Amino acid sequence: MNIKIPNELFLGKIERFVEAKPFNTSEIKEKADKFEEALKTKEIDGTERTETLEQWIQSIEDMKDKLEQDITKDNLDMYKDSVKKFLDYYVNNDLYLKEHTTRDGVYTKRIQVLKVVDDKIDKLTDKLVDSQMGRLEILRQTGNIQGLLFELTV
Repeated sequence: MNIKIPNELFLGKIERFVEAKPFNTSEIKEKADKFEEALKTKEIDGTERTETLEQWIQSIEDMKDKLEQDITKDNLDMYKDSVKKFLDYYVNNDLYLKEHTTRDGVYTKRIQVLKVVDDKIDKLTDKLVDSQMGRLEILRQTGNIQGLLFELTV
């Protein structure tokens, strides 16, 4: 069967369409499998990061409990270091993601919470005195810090 096409521009388009590379189903399936694997990996990474943050928060809470039982300079320093390391991790990993996923007041709020937590951590050392009032103030401050850390992870 022979068909005559009067317009040569139209003829060129048809020839390109007919000569187009046929779909390679195995190549498409391979790309789909790679994409699916990438999605699974991302889900796993997100789960691991969440578990890491939850474990870290639990560790900080355990150190806070230890500090409540025995308020010493060593316990206070361990608590402070742990909170600061958590904040560093949060800023370098989680907060970076938040910056790109939300562009509203939440990002600004999280930055403000980090500054407040950092200031409270620095003031804890100054509160370490032998008087009972100083000990109560340290316990109150650690409770405030725990609340702020919880607010960051929610």
